[in-house]
Amino acid sequence: MKSFRAIPLPLRIAAIFLVGLLLFQFVGMVSSAVFVSAAIAFWSVALLTWVYDQGWVNALARVTGVSGVLGFLANRKALSGPDNGSSSERTMAPPGELDESERQALFAKAQQSLAALHGNDAAKEIIAQRIVAPARENPENPFGSSAPASIIMIAGPRGVGKTTLARTLANLLAGVGAAKTASVVTVRPTDLRTGEFASAVELARSKVKSAKKGTLLIDDAEWLLADDPYGAADTLGSDFGMTLVETASDTPDNTLVVATMSVETLGRLKEDAQHSRWLGKLACREVVLENLDDEGLLAVLESELGNADWHIESEDAETAARRMLSDLRDRKTPNFDNAIACRRASEKLVEITTEDFEEKARKRVIGREAIRIADEEME
Repeated sequence: MKSFRAIPLPLRIAAIFLVGLLLFQFVGMVSSAVFVSAAIAFWSVALLTWVYDQGWVNALARVTGVSGVLGFLANRKALSGPDNGSSSERTMAPPGELDESERQALFAKAQQSLAALHGNDAAKEIIAQRIVAPARENPENPFGSSAPASIIMIAGPRGVGKTTLARTLANLLAGVGAAKTASVVTVRPTDLRTGEFASAVELARSKVKSAKKGTLLIDDAEWLLADDPYGAADTLGSDFGMTLVETASDTPDNTLVVATMSVETLGRLKEDAQHSRWLGKLACREVVLENLDDEGLLAVLESELGNADWHIESEDAETAARRMLSDLRDRKTPNFDNAIACRRASEKLVEITTEDFEEKARKRVIGREAIRIADEEME
């Protein structure tokens, strides 16, 4: 029954009507030609509705009147289910504003999270001086701009904690009152492929409204540069960005936006004329991260091992592990993924120790010899 209810209501009605025609045709009350015509029409509508639900005919939804018809056939509101407090951000009511004690607790926790991020001390200093300090001094206008929204663009290589940093920044700014709530509404590259939104314009309008008084997180923002698959002159991100600005302008509260991306994407967004139109209307700050240094990589490796209740045996073994990770980073740059590399190294070290060093495996320690073997196997 649950799978049956997932079928849009209009299509269920059409299916019942088609079954009725089949019965009438069986008893001779309807001709075969009428039944075949009705069947073709029904399945055509069903196919169009399914394609619309997948987000593959967004261009049609831009035609006046068509969006309403397709939305009725897809019955998207029914598909989303009742709002029980954990459903789609599209229908989720914004949380209440933070009081002073809640802000202080949130800020303290966010400071701990920032300190726990490995490496990138220079970026942390920029965050403290150019983002957090102005927000503490003037929460209502942290960047001294009349722009309708503020955007912090976090750029860097893979696996250095960009998304974690984005959420930490959201909490830091909520903690000083620059954002009124701790709510973080996320926009992901997959949102336009789910069929929930008919276009980048609708996606932006819905997400910005949901993020009111909180933070809008554009995660993995490379999709902003993608061409419109339906032939429009602007990119998907240009439509999204201009709508973001327009929707934010309609709200009295300053909207906070945080976007994560690669350094290459940051450069392309700044250089592209379509995106400079909407980015230029916002108060912008940039935080550029780098690959983790040797100590940062070692700290992540030890954290991964510690999560599995393993540890590195000695200082000599730590020196060998530090050198192994440093060499791996230098060989793989610019496609090095810091977090994945450390996780795979952890898994490899545990595997080698378990198979070849029985005594150390009982103690759950990683020795220098296991690190040497792992280094050779990961080349």
